[in-house]
Amino acid sequence: MKEIYYRQEVTDMNQKKKISLKPELQKFIENIAAIYEGYGIPRIGGRIFGLSLVFGEPLSAEDISGLLQASRSSISTNIRALMLNGWIEKVTFPGDRIDYFRFSSQAWERVLEHRKKALLPIKQIVEKGQQELAQDSIEHQQLEDMKAWLDIQAHYQEEMLKAWRKHIRDKQRG
Repeated sequence: MKEIYYRQEVTDMNQKKKISLKPELQKFIENIAAIYEGYGIPRIGGRIFGLSLVFGEPLSAEDISGLLQASRSSISTNIRALMLNGWIEKVTFPGDRIDYFRFSSQAWERVLEHRKKALLPIKQIVEKGQQELAQDSIEHQQLEDMKAWLDIQAHYQEEMLKAWRKHIRDKQRG
């Protein structure tokens, strides 16, 4: 495996630290990638996400590329997607032009918020579709059931969001 050097101190640009992954963590990262690939996320995106979960220090795209043995272009593309979804965040250091990335401390809240927001446009489309169907048709009823399902989803997404925020508040209180 290629050895990656990570700048440990912001004030000393020449101070570097070797980083590598234990085989157990490599396996964890691959397992996370496989799970998220099942949700339609590219495997490399899942690997980057898994790496961010188990590596506390911010990493550059080059570091990530070396650790995951993947092309820089693929890493960059997937970093952008993960940032867009709020799973990872960019970190910069004064005097350093390189961008670094780490797991976002707000990732889980953002996931819940995105899922909740995604339901409204679907519901609006379903309602428009219902207007084109006879009210006593089975198709109209199927869309009515879908609307009910979406309402239930929205309710539980909101409840999960409240529970998550309470968890964070309780954790911060100690």
